[in-house]
Amino acid sequence: MILHTKITEYLKKREGRLYFCSTVNVFDNDLSKPFEEDDLPNSSTDYGQYKIECEKRIIEILHDQACILRLPQVWGKDSPRMKQLLKSLNNNEKIVVYPKLFFNTITDIAVAKKVSYIMKHKLGGIFHLTADDVINHKDFYNELILGLGFNNERIEENLEEEGYFALLSKRNSEFPEKLALQNRSVINYLID
Repeated sequence: MILHTKITEYLKKREGRLYFCSTVNVFDNDLSKPFEEDDLPNSSTDYGQYKIECEKRIIEILHDQACILRLPQVWGKDSPRMKQLLKSLNNNEKIVVYPKLFFNTITDIAVAKKVSYIMKHKLGGIFHLTADDVINHKDFYNELILGLGFNNERIEENLEEEGYFALLSKRNSEFPEKLALQNRSVINYLID
């Protein structure tokens, strides 16, 4: 927190901007619905609470010069998440999925393109950089695993988690249509 504060104060003196990557975890205390930019964060985890405090401090100091970028699960062809999935599949390990949970994702490439657009157009405030829809956790993994050429017999269902662990955005209209993304597009990108 000290580092975030010092960086933010430094940028304020120089009229700089800060683009802070936050997380869906700022809403992890309530799985009753997907959350949008104007919903108040509510977290029950140390990680989510820490990110909330960072967001607050940055906005208090920088005001309009702050840009909060909340992210869901970020996937890339060479991302740690993808590498772990492939390792588990290749080693015939169980893949735990949550059939009662809905979430959303984004690709590393889509994050880069959206952040570039935000910076180029000097947009500020809070953005939820995410797919435009939500998808069932089990369905996402099932489609991805089958698309990668593996069978889904190693899938293990966890029925304890249910609800929504997802972000939606009221600000999607601020981006060009070519930056729109669906969760199935993420799957297609990963298996292509």
